[in-house]
Amino acid sequence: MKKDRKIWQFLSCTTLILLATSIAQASIVSVGPTLSTTANDSADWSTFPVPTPPGGSDLGSCIGTISCGPLTFTSLTTPHNTLTLSFTDGQDGQVWVQQTIPGAPQFNGHFTDGQYLVNTLDSLAPATADSFTIQFGSGVSAFGVYVEEFDFSNPFTATVSTADGGGGSYTSPSGSNNVEWVGIADSGGIASINSVTITTTGTQSGYFLVGTAYFQSGNTTTTGPPPSVPEPASMFMVAGGIAALVWKARKRARA
Repeated sequence: MKKDRKIWQFLSCTTLILLATSIAQASIVSVGPTLSTTANDSADWSTFPVPTPPGGSDLGSCIGTISCGPLTFTSLTTPHNTLTLSFTDGQDGQVWVQQTIPGAPQFNGHFTDGQYLVNTLDSLAPATADSFTIQFGSGVSAFGVYVEEFDFSNPFTATVSTADGGGGSYTSPSGSNNVEWVGIADSGGIASINSVTITTTGTQSGYFLVGTAYFQSGNTTTTGPPPSVPEPASMFMVAGGIAALVWKARKRARA
């Protein structure tokens, strides 16, 4: 009887530990630029009106006022997640183009020629530091983007952060005067990320441009070899099996 009780106590503790481990396992981690080729969704900003000189057109229909609400942008690929864009101080931001499109404000940085870019600042406050927030219509499990400060000749760092999925951030290596990749993901592949915020630190902190956004709408599915650490679903299955053993042990102890 005493032996059965000890077995029951051991199995109960093991079950609780496994359940706690599986719940705590998911967290926000960094993700590399391979996401740009594997993500199932992206937004390249080209559906915004082509801006016209000088200095570009502020985004949105309410040019000339800082009372504009967030903009929405539907990504170009299935499943067409909806993005809502906003900036720290309520500015509209602008769309610029890297180098080659005639008649558009041209950025001479290090993005791919012809790429549409979101500029964090607009004509209302060209010297104000800013951050760029993207709110997703439905959760994503990973997000990444290339960033460059407007002063592209000096080193800077870029950071992407989220308060979702337990919260977390990733900051690019310092010392680069090129485009910087920043990306984050839910370690459990769960679509827990509802919004991300991008900032920079450099000679023109908060004055930066963002290239095509890549993100995994919905949960992440993998087709490669199983991960070395059990996924939460697997942990729950093991815990469920142990729970069944606990029930049997208690039943036998009462007999």
